[in-house]
Amino acid sequence: MGCPRMAPILIVVFCGSARALQSHRMLPAVTYPRPVVRFSNSQQAMVMSEPWGAFGVLSGSSAVAQWLGKNTRLGRLLSAPICAMLCTFVGASSGILPAADAHVISVQSMAVKLATPLLLFNANLGQVARDGSRLLPAFGLATIGTIAGAIVGLISLSGPLAATLGEEGLKAVAALMAKNIGGGFNFVAVASATGLSPAALAISLTVDNIFALLYFPLCSYLGTRDAPSNVISTDANVLTGPPSQSTMLPSPPNPSSTFAQSAALTVSCCVLWLASRISPKGYDLPAATLIMVVIATADSARLQSLAPAAEQMGSLLLFLFFATAGWTGGKLGLSTFVGGGLPLFAFLTILYGVHLGIVLGVGGWLARLRRRENEPSQFFEPRQLLLASNACIGGPATASALAVSSGWDELLVPSVLVGNLGYALATFLGIAFYRIGVCAMFL
Repeated sequence: MGCPRMAPILIVVFCGSARALQSHRMLPAVTYPRPVVRFSNSQQAMVMSEPWGAFGVLSGSSAVAQWLGKNTRLGRLLSAPICAMLCTFVGASSGILPAADAHVISVQSMAVKLATPLLLFNANLGQVARDGSRLLPAFGLATIGTIAGAIVGLISLSGPLAATLGEEGLKAVAALMAKNIGGGFNFVAVASATGLSPAALAISLTVDNIFALLYFPLCSYLGTRDAPSNVISTDANVLTGPPSQSTMLPSPPNPSSTFAQSAALTVSCCVLWLASRISPKGYDLPAATLIMVVIATADSARLQSLAPAAEQMGSLLLFLFFATAGWTGGKLGLSTFVGGGLPLFAFLTILYGVHLGIVLGVGGWLARLRRRENEPSQFFEPRQLLLASNACIGGPATASALAVSSGWDELLVPSVLVGNLGYALATFLGIAFYRIGVCAMFL
């Protein structure tokens, strides 16, 4: 994938699939979220081959996006997931791709459902409590900062959000709050549980990525001020921009990992089946999250060997999801994108501002208070606060990257563990925030 020679091949595959789909534009348009497709008898032969064109576009977009995110400056700046979304968004909005149909929607649903348990194989709460205790207080403070920022932002901008996005505004706010406690798959899980529309989803992801472009360089810069001078990274990607999420994927599996992939997929399917049986309608993903966290905590020894394969498959599924999000949102015009994006931009300005204010301001005050009492500040040192904030905003991958680049080796494992804790909690917090917000609207 890293070889530059692959780029033309991937682009040809993408364009060929798009061309095949474009030839079937006479098929009835399918609307989101409950598409119903009806074809005449003369169209049945075409329908049989159409899913492969859609799958080719989605997988081709994912491959192109990962190549761009790894090998081009623009791709690293935007991040690979946003590149995947842009590939299909540009294709759909320019008319190269037809309207998203039932096959695209089915891939979107399957990707988010399977990715949820696959990305939680490392969510061992026992290990978090045991080995991540050095960062738990700071991470708790960072989580409070995100929740407080979401509350302040929603109260301050309830009017503009309702005027531009309607009822989608609260759903988008809840999903963004979950993303900035856990990670991208928490955003997707909350968006799915609340029924966030494809348009609002695409706008929210794009705006959040803009803030990531600002936040990660700031966090890296602040980290260099507290790093040992002999280990400060000179990697321009660390100091000047967020790591592309394509580089956050696990290493390629070893030859024996086909068993691990099959076993991980089996566990995930069983978890989803059980969740669909015991959960209320629309809450199968939160239920799957809870079940997977319980299993990961109770039987971590067995799941540990499956985790790398599970994470790799989960990351691939998230790329497919981002590609479907761009496709379904492709019918949006630029004015709709800008109009809906402005209130979300203002909301995230408040969220990030309050988050950093609480983490650095309150955390710094707590550290000084302990020093005044002649007690060592074990939990709120600047490095701990920055790593906890990074784990909230970017997840365990970006937090571990900051720990390595800043020379905080003793905090590397705790940063990954509290990031996994964010994965485990964020979906529930986001849905609870949405439900409380809905109740508050009727008071």
